Amino acid sequence: MSVLPSPVPAYPPHPVALGDLVSSVAAEVVAHRDEAEAQRRLPASLLASLRHAGLFRLQTPRELGGYEAPLPAVLDVYEALGRLDGSVAWSVWNGNLGVTAGMLEPPASPRCGATGPTR
Repeated sequence: MSVLPSPVPAYPPHPVALGDLVSSVAAEVVAHRDEAEAQRRLPASLLASLRHAGLFRLQTPRELGGYEAPLPAVLDVYEALGRLDGSVAWSVWNGNLGVTAGMLEPPASPRCGATGPTR
């Protein structure tokens, strides 16, 4: 009995280059800083924008719809986000544990990326 969707959907590469991800959300990050601080969590609309931009798929394997980006590039993204808002950088860093999907045995690893880039 399989609990995985069959076949695992393929997601095209994100149209924004990895180096441009932060600039694609920078204005929204800055606009929501005070609200995030007051709520003690990222506002839902900001979180949705970070997801849509692909910022939680930096280290996810490509075959699972991620960037599978090299560590130096990922660290550059975290640093750039941290300059805008430390809590956003921390959240994106924590949300990028998809790199562990590549270490899992099948059929577990496809489940990590099976929901697509916006979940």
